[in-house]
Order: sequence, then structure tokens, then C-alpha cells
Amino acid sequence: LFRSGFEKLGSFPESLDVLVIAGSQNFNPLLKEESDGVVSVPETALKTPFKSKTFPVNHTFIMWSPRVLRATVDFFKKD
Repeated sequence: LFRSGFEKLGSFPESLDVLVIAGSQNFNPLLKEESDGVVSVPETALKTPFKSKTFPVNHTFIMWSPRVLRATVDFFKKD
């Protein structure tokens, strides 16, 4: 369902730097893949070139993680 939704957006230009951040702290016993409890890490993959970082946080708190915030700031501050 979601994969087809992302595909409708098309692809990013190869010259565009894209960072995908995923969480790996899963408390949901029904999810067998590495995930944040809602989104699996494999589901975050894109068809176009991208950088990926995975942090030991769950879905609810990923946006408040100091490590995630630092990685985001560092990504946007790069030369």
C-alpha cells in the first residue's frame, strides 16, 4: 500500500542528497523485521540513491532523540 504511494512520487534526481532515518527499537512482538514498532527498516528503502541511518529508538520518540536530531542537523549543515 505505502510502497505504491511512494512510487507515485517518482524518483529523486541522483544529484540530490537524501537522508532516510529509521528506528530499530521494536516492542511489537508481531513485527519480525528490524523496525521502530510501526515502520520496518526495509520499508524505508528508496529506489533512488540515498543515505540511511538507523537509531535505537521507537516510532513515537524518534523525532525527539538527541542522536536523530544531531544527525539531521549535521546532514543539513554539510558543505
